[in-house]
Amino acid sequence: MAFDLFALSILTTFYQESTQSAILSRQDSTIFNTHTDLALGNAYGSCSYNIAVILGLLALIHPLRIKPRIRRGILTLLLVVTLISAAILAFC
Repeated sequence: MAFDLFALSILTTFYQESTQSAILSRQDSTIFNTHTDLALGNAYGSCSYNIAVILGLLALIHPLRIKPRIRRGILTLLLVVTLISAAILAFC
């Protein structure tokens, strides 16, 4: 069974947008008035989670083929950025 990844990505984007709008509409005005940071953090966290799940499912269905040389470079860059970020967070 062949998957049309473009159509699947459009469908999952609509799913993500619909769940995000539902979360924003559920936020009570009193929460927005008194705990704005909590309400926005909830919305951003949910959006980030939905995007990560959608990209993960797409990667499971159709994994990307990356050349080993490029993969090594990306993993090295990821490790360096992670270590720098950890150092910054440790001293803040």
